[in-house]
Amino acid sequence: MQCEEKTIRAADGYQLYTQSFEPENPVAALVIFHGYGEHIDRYRHVVAHYYEKGYACYLLDHRGHGRSQGRRGHVMQWREYLDDAECFWNEIVAPKWENGPVWLLGHSMGGLIAASYVLDKKPVLKGLILSSPFFGLKAKVNIAKLIAGQIMSRIVPTLSLKTDIEPALLTHQQEFVREYEEDPHVHKVANARWFTETLKTQEHCLKDASLLETPNLLVVQGGDDQIVDPSVSRAFYDRVAVEDKKFILYEGFYHEVLNETDRERVFVDLDAWLDERV
Repeated sequence: MQCEEKTIRAADGYQLYTQSFEPENPVAALVIFHGYGEHIDRYRHVVAHYYEKGYACYLLDHRGHGRSQGRRGHVMQWREYLDDAECFWNEIVAPKWENGPVWLLGHSMGGLIAASYVLDKKPVLKGLILSSPFFGLKAKVNIAKLIAGQIMSRIVPTLSLKTDIEPALLTHQQEFVREYEEDPHVHKVANARWFTETLKTQEHCLKDASLLETPNLLVVQGGDDQIVDPSVSRAFYDRVAVEDKKFILYEGFYHEVLNETDRERVFVDLDAWLDERV
């Protein structure tokens, strides 16, 4: 499985790390947006699965993540992620797939980026797949902490704060949990402005979900997700006006459904969805 690594320059000068995997005579393309604090190498098993099925796969380390430049978990405006995605799309994906079938798969924060990217930038897609998208936290944020975060976003927006993500709640697969904990490219910080920008984007996606333009939508969600709220994922899905859509809830699964102990169930469902539409 040949990997082409390339660094592209974002609109504001940041160097963004990308990977491309292109089998001979690919049947379609799969673009993958990773989640908060992680990076694209954690999706190598997903790439391997779809590479064998004839999909070209394209991945981007978001700014402040993995091998891309930027302070860890740091943005001043959410559109920085969208501008980066647009740069990645125009430079890496579109030249080879301008008229071909391209699916966009976003996990967690990557799902929020993917949804807002489709809403605001309107890329030409064959379909959108969201994995436990980060439309709302499962744990309710303490009101005092919420107010403090909003104040800090205004007066000290670059202040880095530790997040409360518990690795053991990502998946029941202990091998993935251990790798996550030991991974030098995983971080657990975000700046104060990231917090408020994320909240605004979540509100935007839920409010404007009916305006989402994509031929089809698939949402796969862990039923026992302790990080994002499954009911908010469902609320977004219900508001999307696309006729060809499906929501699959995996009872007992934690947040990373593609890394769960019974993840083959998810791959079977994803394969069936894609095979019917390629």
